[in-house]
Amino acid sequence: MNITGHTHYIRNNILAFVFGIIVPTILLLASPSTASAVYLISGLFALLPANIAYHKGRNFAKWFIYGVLLWLIATIHSICIHDNDKAKLRKGHQKCPHCGEFSRPEATVCRCCGRDLA
Repeated sequence: MNITGHTHYIRNNILAFVFGIIVPTILLLASPSTASAVYLISGLFALLPANIAYHKGRNFAKWFIYGVLLWLIATIHSICIHDNDKAKLRKGHQKCPHCGEFSRPEATVCRCCGRDLA
């Protein structure tokens, strides 16, 4: 992961923790129920599918909200999804100029069309 991707990763986690978990938990402390504790735990669990999906090129904020609402389903879903084009480029894959398919970083010939990746 490059420097820009790493700073986005840290920034997303800090923003989600402060504004997505801590602030709502503090606001829920005024209620007599245990809603603040439940939200705190679900918010912390929601960081898992959000981080997995972000590493696969998906939007961190959308997956964080999805994780807060449906944590177990979001976790399974984030594990099952494939890398998108943005994640493949971030991981160093090469895009073939002829057919547009992605090949591994060490490849010299496109796996799809057989042409050189120059």
